[in-house]
Amino acid sequence: MGTKTFNPYPLIGGQLIKGMDEIAKSLNSNSTEEELAEIIYKYIQKIYYSQATTQLELEIKSIVFNIINAYNNQKVLGTMFNFHQMVFVDMLLGETTTDNTPINALGAWLTDIEDNVVSSNLSTDQITPLMLGIESGKNIYEYWLKKVNDPGDWKKFFQPELPQNYINIPFWLTSCIEGALVGSSCSERGLIAPTTDIVTVEIVSSLIGSLTLGAGKVIFKWVPRIQPNQISGGFSDVIGENTHNSLMASSNSYCSNKRKCSNSGTNTCSNTGSCSNTCTNNCTLVVKK
Repeated sequence: MGTKTFNPYPLIGGQLIKGMDEIAKSLNSNSTEEELAEIIYKYIQKIYYSQATTQLELEIKSIVFNIINAYNNQKVLGTMFNFHQMVFVDMLLGETTTDNTPINALGAWLTDIEDNVVSSNLSTDQITPLMLGIESGKNIYEYWLKKVNDPGDWKKFFQPELPQNYINIPFWLTSCIEGALVGSSCSERGLIAPTTDIVTVEIVSSLIGSLTLGAGKVIFKWVPRIQPNQISGGFSDVIGENTHNSLMASSNSYCSNKRKCSNSGTNTCSNTGSCSNTCTNNCTLVVKK
């Protein structure tokens, strides 16, 4: 008889929710990113560290600001994760989550991804950031479902009509997941004191990330900057195209961004043709006739 899938980080979900409540209570519509960083620092210090120090404040706030920068510049689509991890990152952050899955079915979608991550051939180290992101995602999803109906302290950041907030849930969800994913990579760069073992530090920095983007997206309404490799000739791929070539299987920039080429050069794009040297290069653009 099979057993259910366990996410190894259930406490992170509860800590995320309490932190979100603390942020909403402490900030207002005129608050700054610096004030957000201050609230997150005080919250993380209280639950994970025995005393406040200047060093700890510097390190925790540096994670907050690094994660904001990473989000605004779409660093999660770079070299942060390997190709096999990026398959799941695409599933978590891509159009299936933001556009193609009914909002009331997103919980089941996240659970399905979680099952597939655990049953994959990824190592435990490679699975860890994905499971942290999924745990944050499952909890923030349920959190926003409740808050759009009973906003409480979040009312000052919401649109006046409930449906306007409800349709934003997928984007608030993916921002929080992205924060957890990016945050989990910060420990390797020495952005937080190695006062505990590396796995624990990775968990702490992932929580900082999920709080930063989970709350910041709603409060400050950040929109990531367009990156150079997303631009194809300065225009949309379909602008000015005729009927013959208006439908493209995939653009070069999409292949590059989404890392659809394997390290060996195997083409895993939805289009046809060969890949360039590595997964960071573009796939050959093929137009459907």
